[in-house]
Amino acid sequence: MAVAAMLLLAAGLLLGEPLVSYYHDVWFIFASGFLAVLAKKTAGLFGGDARTVWHLAALGFAGWFFGDLAWAVYEIFLNTPMPYPSLADIAYVLGNILIAAGVLLEAQRLPGEHTKKALMASAAGLLFLGFFAKTYLLEIAADTELGALEKFVNLFYPVTDTLMFATAVYIMLVYGGVFRKMWQLFAAGAIVTALADSLFSYMAWVEIYEANYFLMDVIWAVGYVLLGMAMWEMVEMSKAPVAAKSRKRTG
Repeated sequence: MAVAAMLLLAAGLLLGEPLVSYYHDVWFIFASGFLAVLAKKTAGLFGGDARTVWHLAALGFAGWFFGDLAWAVYEIFLNTPMPYPSLADIAYVLGNILIAAGVLLEAQRLPGEHTKKALMASAAGLLFLGFFAKTYLLEIAADTELGALEKFVNLFYPVTDTLMFATAVYIMLVYGGVFRKMWQLFAAGAIVTALADSLFSYMAWVEIYEANYFLMDVIWAVGYVLLGMAMWEMVEMSKAPVAAKSRKRTG
């Protein structure tokens, strides 16, 4: 599934400009919609707080879907330069908030104290965010020529992505057995998305995104695919009652 998804994205190269850009827009609409459907399907397999976790994730990925849809409308139908921030950013911001809320709720559900693992996950997140903060995020925050809304969006994406990544790492370290694999994939998808969004914030700031959009699309696509693999893993595991009952949490 993952290989097929990336091959479909690469197939856009055969179209040439500007069709390849439009093709990618459609690819991302289907990809984010697929993530929302998988998360919704997973939510229906659980009860209580576990169901809420995946309902929040489904709503968050739906936010990404509407963001990708708005992006496509600007590029394909309006054929006008995308304002920044735009309506797409409103949907992406809401999506990130909801997905992060779901991941944090999953972490909160874990019983017992896991201080060492929490510190390890926090360190991983801080190292990633610290690198980009030192490289340019602090400069964006200090840029007096940026409007407050643009500055907020530029900083919001890498910060919330890193929060999702660090929390997913913590959950991955606590869970044992087959559920660890799912959260490994989710953490991988979150950090790739964080990388893409961090680079996007920088490119939008220095106004070089348009010249590098294809590279960005590939990185974002890898993040989407990894998150999709995580959701697929969850759906497949949830179909097996034995696997669900054998879930193990290690201290």
